[in-house]
Amino acid sequence: MHILKQWREANGLGSQDLAYFLKITSASLSQIETGVTRISGDTAIKASQLTGIPVFDMRPDLKMTDEYINEFHAYQATRKAVKQAPLERKKNKRQVQP
Repeated sequence: MHILKQWREANGLGSQDLAYFLKITSASLSQIETGVTRISGDTAIKASQLTGIPVFDMRPDLKMTDEYINEFHAYQATRKAVKQAPLERKKNKRQVQP
């Protein structure tokens, strides 16, 4: 049994809930848990942050250094900022009315 499934069941979490937190489909989670597909590096990092399971335990072939994980977090923060920028501009335009 996949370590992620063991954690999920031990913590009383449904597959749809865990999939939601990992931002993947429940079908993808099912494939990971049954061994049909490997968990991606990005998803392994998210799962590690959520569960406390080391990335290496989910993907022994990955060498996750602190530097790589920090770069991943910086990338995620940048993506979030870029997505929010148009919303902020729209909000600011609404506030500035002559």
